[in-house]
Amino acid sequence: MEPEANRRAQSALTNRRGGLLSFRIQLEKQTARQIAFTPKGAKPPGDYSQTVKSAGLVLVSGASPTAPESGSIKRATIEEQTRQCLTNIAAIAEA
Repeated sequence: MEPEANRRAQSALTNRRGGLLSFRIQLEKQTARQIAFTPKGAKPPGDYSQTVKSAGLVLVSGASPTAPESGSIKRATIEEQTRQCLTNIAAIAEA
């Protein structure tokens, strides 16, 4: 973040009337977001994005144990479902 933007964000955070909400609004105005999608990861439910890249962070949502090729849960045990979730997250993070 630029020094001036950082100063404004800190000022908004300490503002008693605006508080954290004001800080969030300031940060959202200054931060560009990039939506990413890969067919190697499971499709998220509804209108969720697989990945949002912003401010040097990679945010992943909607991770489930579904197989990307079929969209169904093929695994039976919790260990297999956990492995599928982590495989999906790894594929999404690499995108």
